[in-house]
Amino acid sequence: GRTRSINRAVLDLDELDAELADPESERARVFGALRRALEVRRRLPAFSPDAAQRVHPLSDALVVLERGAGSDRTLVVANVTATARRLDGELRSDLGIATALVDRLAPVTGAASHHGSAGDLSIAPYGCLWLQRID
Repeated sequence: GRTRSINRAVLDLDELDAELADPESERARVFGALRRALEVRRRLPAFSPDAAQRVHPLSDALVVLERGAGSDRTLVVANVTATARRLDGELRSDLGIATALVDRLAPVTGAASHHGSAGDLSIAPYGCLWLQRID
């Protein structure tokens, strides 16, 4: 992985503009992904500052943040390890997500966007899913 130097460098504005204009540069890819994630987040009522919030610390590897309620309910599932992890069917049931789901962050990450109602969910190393039920 990359050290934290990407956000610690002293930048020249012209050089930064050139890097951001090059879609293949690391800075442009990171900036583009963050911008797209913020656009998705803005459209989801579950991420309103007034939305209900609850933390489900599942393990040392997976953390689930529940935002919103009802049809706007979104579960943020974060893998905080360097190893792919699975959210098994039993845990999905315990969290109330043993139904078909859509990952609202998938357009940003390039991951599969729809998940069936049965089976495990795979979360990439340091990956994150923004899951909502499909009714």
